Amino acid sequence: MARFQVAGPVSVPLAEASFPEGASAYGEVILSWDAVRLSGMRQRHLFLSLGVEAFSWSRVDVDGRAEVQLFHRDLSLGVGGLATAMGQPGARYVVSGEARWRFLGGNLYALGQGGTLLFPTVEGTLRPWAFAAVGLGVDNAR
Repeated sequence: MARFQVAGPVSVPLAEASFPEGASAYGEVILSWDAVRLSGMRQRHLFLSLGVEAFSWSRVDVDGRAEVQLFHRDLSLGVGGLATAMGQPGARYVVSGEARWRFLGGNLYALGQGGTLLFPTVEGTLRPWAFAAVGLGVDNAR
């Protein structure tokens, strides 16, 4: 969405925005637990991730996700969130959630998603909005 309007005190596209002089520090934590020893980061009973970038001019960006798999990995529930330009005017927040139920041996699944998003308007600003989606899928990865 930054190509429509940069987060922060100015309402211009990112290509036209100037950033203050300064520095930033980034850190990321990933925690996972599995009752069965498997390879692969996304194949866990519990998966948590949190990334934070702090800027010297009082801006903080945060991105996080939590996911849990239940009932022999047939049910997967996840939530995620993103906050940019916290501590600045025009900060943006989006959240989403997902539920996935696998059946017929795990290769076929039903999916439900919902959350918030930012939608560009004719004036060039971003308007908060919401979304919901359902679907069916097929894959060979667990």
